[in-house]
Amino acid sequence: MNSHAKKLIFLFGSIIAATSQAHFFAEAHDCKAPIKPLEFITELDRQEFEQAVTNYRGCLQSFIDKQNAGMTKHQTAAQQASDTWSEYAQRVLGAKKQE
Repeated sequence: MNSHAKKLIFLFGSIIAATSQAHFFAEAHDCKAPIKPLEFITELDRQEFEQAVTNYRGCLQSFIDKQNAGMTKHQTAAQQASDTWSEYAQRVLGAKKQE
């Protein structure tokens, strides 16, 4: 592989590494934690609090699931771009396949 092809491969790898941080600011969840009272006056108060806790946990889990799905999507896109470059470098620039 000639030095020009090596430079291009290095440059492309650097670009992928830099753009893997595509989101400069991480999203934050908007889930609100329920406040536990010092005591429950009625059984209904306890049940309402327990439901609020369940809802809070569900909200956080939904956020986590959404973030994980986004991360997988970005990783797949980055891998596809890397594969596209490798194929181009091999086919057009005569670069040898890296193992």
